[in-house]
Amino acid sequence: MKTNKPGTKIFRFGGIKAALASPTDEQLSAINTFTRRPFTAEELLVGQVRLCNNAIDRDQERYSEECIDWFVKTIVRKTFLLNHDKHDMSRSAIGKFFAADIEKISLDQSRMEIDENLTLPEGKSEVWFLCPWFYVAKDAVSPQDLVKIEAGIYDFASIGYRCQQLVPVYAAAGAAEVLYWEYRGKSEATEGSLVYLGAQYGAGMKDFEDQPPKPGDTTEKNTQGGENTMKNLAMKLMKAFGKVFSEDEEKIFDEIKAVVDEKDTRIAALTQDTTAKDAKITELTPLAADGKAYREELVTQYVTHKAKLGEVGEIPEAQKSVKDVAAAYPVDFLRSEVKLLEARVFEKFPDTGKLKGDNRTDKTRDGKDGQEKVNPLVPKD
Repeated sequence: MKTNKPGTKIFRFGGIKAALASPTDEQLSAINTFTRRPFTAEELLVGQVRLCNNAIDRDQERYSEECIDWFVKTIVRKTFLLNHDKHDMSRSAIGKFFAADIEKISLDQSRMEIDENLTLPEGKSEVWFLCPWFYVAKDAVSPQDLVKIEAGIYDFASIGYRCQQLVPVYAAAGAAEVLYWEYRGKSEATEGSLVYLGAQYGAGMKDFEDQPPKPGDTTEKNTQGGENTMKNLAMKLMKAFGKVFSEDEEKIFDEIKAVVDEKDTRIAALTQDTTAKDAKITELTPLAADGKAYREELVTQYVTHKAKLGEVGEIPEAQKSVKDVAAAYPVDFLRSEVKLLEARVFEKFPDTGKLKGDNRTDKTRDGKDGQEKVNPLVPKD
């Protein structure tokens, strides 16, 4: 299935472990390739976020490693938002992603450091995190938002994305049970956000001073997520119809109508095709009956000739197995066999009489004029 519209997936991490920091010289140089004037380190803050991973989330979905590879290639220069609010960029756009890498750690380590609920598909043992770096201009973000970030109040991260396919992964070949759904194919990260609640395990804010959770950390885990009702509706529609739907309330109606219209067109085409096939069936039915009768007659002739030649018994029980075999022969082969058997029967039982026939048309004078009528059946002395 092809998808052109973005979706979102929300992740969770155990809060920020250290305050945001000023960029290094190398980071500042990379950041200034995106700015319209050179910024100083004092004007900026940088951080890093675990934006998504390849584990199975609470919605029983996961990104394939192929998707993670595409995301790391496409997240740079995308916008860092608050709560996916693309309609009020003056409020929600707080930064930009300027670099990214993939963090690969074992499942056991991931569970210990990040979230015990992380689960990978069978055969996978390494968790891949998409970890983009972002920068924030201090003067463009309210002090309240900075405090919320540093205090861990903004504790969840979410990726906006496009993926080529969302496919079911079954428990076994031919099984009906879907273990989980997997995003595959060419993909694009379209934005990243800080949000109020997470739907997936093991992702969220961190910076370069980030440390594993300390013993006794009581950060809430296993919280049921989902950004909003429209997102849930879009996901359900995607799974039902095999297409991605917008989370925009104004667009989703047209998208649903397009799917219904497409199916109506398909149904109309199938109905027309079925009508044509029904007409053809009606036309061919008498011919099929004639063909069946012809085959049955050939089978009867085949068995009859076999019986005359002494190759099969006269009783029906003896002839049944031969009849069943003959019924399975291709009709051309059966017809040729019947002709051969006819020739053999004719050879064994010719249709000419043993006695010479009398072809005269006038036999009125037989026995007259002193001639004795001769009985051809009585031998002469």
